[in-house]
This record gives sequence, structure tokens and C-alpha cells, in this order.
Amino acid sequence: MCNDRQNSKGLFDAAVIRSGAVGMRNWRVALELEGEAAAAFAGARPGQFLEIDASGLSLPRRDLIPPELRDAAQRHVILRRPLSFWDVYEMDNGNTCVELLFCLVGPSTLRLATLRKGDIVNICGPLGNGFSMPEGKTHAVVVGGGIGIPPIYHFTSWLGKNRDDVRVTAIVGARRLKDFPLESMQHKKKTAIEFALAGAETLVATNDGSRGFKGFVTGCLEEWLSKTEVKKEDICVFGCGPEPMLAALAKTCRVNGLDCYVSLERLMGCGVGLCQSCAVEKRDKSDGHKYLLCCKDGPVFNSEDIVI
Repeated sequence: MCNDRQNSKGLFDAAVIRSGAVGMRNWRVALELEGEAAAAFAGARPGQFLEIDASGLSLPRRDLIPPELRDAAQRHVILRRPLSFWDVYEMDNGNTCVELLFCLVGPSTLRLATLRKGDIVNICGPLGNGFSMPEGKTHAVVVGGGIGIPPIYHFTSWLGKNRDDVRVTAIVGARRLKDFPLESMQHKKKTAIEFALAGAETLVATNDGSRGFKGFVTGCLEEWLSKTEVKKEDICVFGCGPEPMLAALAKTCRVNGLDCYVSLERLMGCGVGLCQSCAVEKRDKSDGHKYLLCCKDGPVFNSEDIVI
């Protein structure tokens, strides 16, 4: 077991209760946790993550593996795979359900896509520091790009259930409509219904213009800022997605005088700060320390505290 300043965490077994594709390259898995595991994950915050062991899982049939991943898929899986949460909630039987949504990008995620109902997997978590709404802010603008959308949805849902005093605007984007890791977009709906049902004003952006705003999510944010009547001092921006997107988001917020928190992705070998493989450069090094650890100090950071 590990100790954590936010909530208890540890190594637990979890049972798969649902597993299925979301479009061509994304996969969603729901895990049921009992007893001590259920208690530990019941307190998980949006933006935190778990590490899952895929080393004992088999690969899909070769014809089911995207051609560009077939060589990489043959690599041995040694380390656990860090995954953020799509949702965490109490089930009718009192157990905790943890839903994961991930993109098929390599040997670990391809193996995880073979999970079926009844399978047992070993997980470590919940890990890291998640999103929280700063004191005095009343409007959250959540920005998600591609597979960075899941923790942004989790935070949106959490705010809708726990913070009646906070309004949410969600801006979600992908290169093309078919690249969204969202059921609504895969069914070619006009907007990201998942976010709308969670109570958020919802805007969609695609690089090619196949749905919503044509361009990057940062361009969509700039357009929203130019039209909104919400006072800037009431706004806090939260983002997750590719690092170039987060760098652009941080710059936009800096120019507009907005607080901004970003969730980073790094290779995280252990998830608890021991291997130090997930270093993030600090902006202020006056205390003599040049780096923070994504797994332990993050993955959510104030964008002004780090170099991205």
C-alpha cells in the first residue's frame, strides 16, 4: 500500500463489467471495485489516474490491429499503463465503478482492448493530483482535445453534481469528426451530447470543419471570449490534450489574464514518484529545484508554474 496526501491508494483487483469500441481507434472499459478498492476510488478526483497492468493480456488478432501499429504491438509490455478516468461513481450495489476511455496507440492499449466482461485486471491508484475549482471563480471553461477529453468530461460531470454555484462551458475538439472519443460524435450528432447532459454549454471544434468551429480548440476559445458577457475575473480555464494544444491554451489564457490549469501526459513508470521518469520543467527555479514530477505533483498543474 501507498500513502497519499489526498486519499488512500493501493494495488487492487478490478472486474471488467463492460468493454467496447468508441469509433475506430478508441476503447471504453468499465471496472467494478469492491471493498477497500471501492472505498479508495470512491474518493478519486477528476484529473487523477490509475496504472493498469496489461502485461498478462494477449494481443488482438493481427487483422484487428491497425496496420501502422502491428510492428509496435509486438513489443513486450513491462510497465503499467497510466489512464485517466472518464467517470467514477457508486453503483446500485454499493461498489464503485471506474470508467476508462483510451486511444489504441501501442502494445498496452491494444491488449486492454481485448478485455471482456468478467475479466480481472490489477490496478494501482488513485494517483496524482486532480482538478479543483479555485476559490472565488464561478465559471469553468473546460477544454479537451482528442483523447484528452475523458478527464475533462469527468471534471464537467463532477462540477454538475457537486458545484451548483459554478457554470461550465465545454470546448472539445479533434482533427476530424470521426476522431472524437465520444459516442455522440461517432453517431454524427450536432454537438457533444455527453457534455450537454452534464449541464455544460457545449462547443465543438474540428481541424477540418467537419463539425462545429473550423480550427483548433484555442481558436474556438478565443471566439467565445470575444462574445461572452462573463467577466474574466470569474473564469478559470482547464485543459487536457496534446502538449502543443496545452501550450497554445496557456498562451491564450496568459494574454487574456485568465487562470489556467492543464493536465499533462508523460511516460510514468511507477506512478508514485520513485522512478522520476516523468519530469516536468518548472518555470520558477529560485528554490533550487528545476523539475516537478507529473505523477506525484501533477498531472494537473497551474500553467504558469511549468514550461510547456
